[in-house]
Amino acid sequence: MKILISAGVLASLISCGVRREDGGNGYPSWFLEGVGDQGIRCAVGYGRIFVDPDTSVAYAKRDGVERVAKGMAVAVRSEQGFAAVPGGLRSMGGVFSEEVDWAKVKTIREQCRVVDSAQVHGMTLALVCYGAESAFELERTRMPERPPKWVRKLPKKKGYVFAVGTSHLYYNEATSWREAERAARLELARYVLSQIRDLSKKAGGTLEQVIATKTEATLRGVRIAGRWLDRKTKACYVLCRMPSR
Repeated sequence: MKILISAGVLASLISCGVRREDGGNGYPSWFLEGVGDQGIRCAVGYGRIFVDPDTSVAYAKRDGVERVAKGMAVAVRSEQGFAAVPGGLRSMGGVFSEEVDWAKVKTIREQCRVVDSAQVHGMTLALVCYGAESAFELERTRMPERPPKWVRKLPKKKGYVFAVGTSHLYYNEATSWREAERAARLELARYVLSQIRDLSKKAGGTLEQVIATKTEATLRGVRIAGRWLDRKTKACYVLCRMPSR
């Protein structure tokens, strides 16, 4: 059964503690499906599980505040090199960074609230929201075994661009989700602006083909629209959405 509770009512409930892990009832629906268009900025914050529930939520909230800010505006920069090898390209490493407006982060921290929280698979998850009060579905659900359609084919919606980021499933599951979110934002940034340079050269009579990519873009209005974990291949998938204008 789905229960709708206003954020105002939840404020008094959250102070009583975080919802504990309960042996497989699953993830919060807002984690798997994202938060819809309600004129409000929300993000999931990740934290460890401490003995004190309030401490767990506080750490997750701190992480969530920065993610709310990234959803509003984040400058993404990336440079990566690839070398041609038999069968494809081999990564030669690179650099990646994300920058947010820290003055905005401070404002969000002062005005945001934790709408819901839960402990799942060694993580504390906090739904951190900034803006007008709204109502959310607080249903818990199991991770589906079959992949959502967006894992294989990106959704199409007028006025939006979508991207999927992936990550290996680490022992610390929160690290995996963070990495997949970063990868999705990088894909969105590549859609906005990405430059490719051919740095091939001859060495000892052999042509060494090297390709360098540079991405630099400011993303605005990014939302997490879905998450899925493939336990067979141990891979995390995150779907991001951003206005195309």
